[in-house]
Amino acid sequence: MTSLITCPIVDLSHHQPPDRCNWTQARGYGIVGAIFKAGQGASEQDPAFADHMWNAYEAGIPLLGGYLFLDDSDPAAQAENLLTVMDDDFSNDLTARLIALDLEGNPMGGSETVAGAAEVASEIFKAIGRWPVIYMGAFGPDGKGTGLPNATLSKCDLWIPKYGAHPRLPKGFLPPGQTPAQHGGVERLWQSTDGTANHGMPVPGLGRVDQSRAVGFSSLEELTAWWGR
Repeated sequence: MTSLITCPIVDLSHHQPPDRCNWTQARGYGIVGAIFKAGQGASEQDPAFADHMWNAYEAGIPLLGGYLFLDDSDPAAQAENLLTVMDDDFSNDLTARLIALDLEGNPMGGSETVAGAAEVASEIFKAIGRWPVIYMGAFGPDGKGTGLPNATLSKCDLWIPKYGAHPRLPKGFLPPGQTPAQHGGVERLWQSTDGTANHGMPVPGLGRVDQSRAVGFSSLEELTAWWGR
């Protein structure tokens, strides 16, 4: 199995058609986790989510999850959209499934703010009793760090994108080992390549897709215990 310090986790959306993905090959290469786009904003649902999720599950990918690309629509409706899509595909049981919010600038319209993302995260916590993981760059969605640190988002663990050297973390987030295990605000995933940048390589069966390293885990068992908590 590929070492956990490399890139065992991928994320995909409808931009990678399900009928062109061979998850059996990806599993054989060492991919252990897959996070799929469930939707965007308050109402948009990704048309490939269900097929991607089922195909990965059938191939034996052990760690599955979904994310919502945030925009400036109503926070409560965004949280409901994400949980509805994921509930439908997991028979209303999200145990052991990673739930993430993608907080970055929206090139197609209104972008979510740090404060707005905190509201979405709070709604998810109220609904399922755990905080989502936050996908966010070092300087937040506007690239200026506006609104950081945020007391609510600092309860969430971090999935950070950076194609290059290990990234600087946003204010309010820390490397593993510097906060109690039950506390959020810790970097757990690092999206370090899209399969091209940062010396990245295509994933057999999937091609050039986003790939993330698990940070601060010494075994698959540790990663699994964190994944859906």
